[in-house]
Amino acid sequence: MSTEIVSRLTALEPYSMAPNWPELLAHCRHAALEPEQLIEQLLDAEGAERNVCSIAYQMTAVGFPAHRDLASFDFKASAVNEALVHKLHTTQFAEAVHNLVPIGGPRRGQDAPGHGAGH
Repeated sequence: MSTEIVSRLTALEPYSMAPNWPELLAHCRHAALEPEQLIEQLLDAEGAERNVCSIAYQMTAVGFPAHRDLASFDFKASAVNEALVHKLHTTQFAEAVHNLVPIGGPRRGQDAPGHGAGH
């Protein structure tokens, strides 16, 4: 085993490798992968699972009421310039080496005017 694989195995306390084992083993046999390649794929699957779990935990820890994305944003109920938001979403301003300076105070959904208790 390579030193990198041993280090990764030591650093992880694997809990999602067992469900992935049969599929990865079948893939290994079909693709004639070396044992180190199989271990690397197991470690990649474990790392991906941990990232998903970490993001889910962090989203609940900060108290966001629900996942929000640009596709579900209701521009009709907001004074936000929809065309500008979509233009900024493409990041063309960064590719053109232009700066973006947001103006206004930081707000979370429940702290914004018209939201939260009593509104």
